[in-house]
Amino acid sequence: MNSRKWLAGFFGLVLAGAVAVGGLIIGVDPFFHYHKPLAQLFYRLHVERYQNDGIVRNFDYDSIIVGASMVDTYKTSLMDSLFGGKSVKIPLSAGSFYETNNHLLRAYKTHDVKNVVRSLEFQMIIQEPDFLREDLGDITYPLYLYNDNPFDDVEYVLNKDVLFEEVMVMLKKYRDGEEGGITSFDRYANYMYYSSTEFSREACLEGRKSFKEPSKMAELSEDDRKLIWQNVTENLVSVAREHPETTFYYFIPPWSVVHWGDEYASGKLKRTLDAERIMVSMLLECDNIHLFSFNMWTDVTENLDLYKDPVHCTGSVHDEILQKMHDDDPAFRLTRENYEEFLNNEMEFYMNYDYNSIFT
Repeated sequence: MNSRKWLAGFFGLVLAGAVAVGGLIIGVDPFFHYHKPLAQLFYRLHVERYQNDGIVRNFDYDSIIVGASMVDTYKTSLMDSLFGGKSVKIPLSAGSFYETNNHLLRAYKTHDVKNVVRSLEFQMIIQEPDFLREDLGDITYPLYLYNDNPFDDVEYVLNKDVLFEEVMVMLKKYRDGEEGGITSFDRYANYMYYSSTEFSREACLEGRKSFKEPSKMAELSEDDRKLIWQNVTENLVSVAREHPETTFYYFIPPWSVVHWGDEYASGKLKRTLDAERIMVSMLLECDNIHLFSFNMWTDVTENLDLYKDPVHCTGSVHDEILQKMHDDDPAFRLTRENYEEFLNNEMEFYMNYDYNSIFT
């Protein structure tokens, strides 16, 4: 055999292998890039930024729960029973408003969306409108899964990790008799099911012994105000204005007084709450945004045994939040008429809280 025939045979085998691998990954499609789950196989929901885009595009639903880790314990089963319809949950650990909004925009390309439940985290307010985290360690952004360019899909369909850690594992479980299906959205990213999760005063304090007095309180700069306006307009307001047929349930989660002690000690507390005020006033301009704040739900925020760290609380609290939003609870609903008084009380409470009393 001459070298030319040998090379042709070699590259033919390589091409055939690549086609076989690519066909297998496309056929099983563990990240739902091409199609919804196959009924025969079990799909484990466990890699948010690799699977969420496929869920948004290819699953059947008419409602969405979306946000950073504040929505990890939210249950689509409860949302469906309260609001009706069929929902999916799109959690994005440490996700910015920009990243969260991109998933919503993708959803509208393929679905009619009736209801959106979306968390609004304080640390996301003063950010560039196209901000993506670069400090997430092993968490990366597989942009080749998010676009409509078929050519860069090679990073997915010829990915050895996808082949051996996802596809082959799924096929082995199928051969072993595992029933088909997917991880329920109630359990998806839900830290209530992690054996390492501990809810306690000690877990919430994380070794803190005291909070120092700040030398001064930071104020919003003009640059801060511009960023807030751009970020909120582009990532929270625009989608609501473009889709008046959807009801958006935006909510500010209840973060513990330990978190606010950190904000106070760093001198950032007033700046953060002033940023919240700007965001709230902008959101209330949209009639289809139902805005709720649970930051003054002191039965929760002062009960440190409900938290696993300063910001993540037990799932039972989140069940109550869904119920309160469904019931349009006036104690937590912000309106054009009441938001100034609510935020003034919030500022008074957290600016004058005796944070060191937490330790006694």
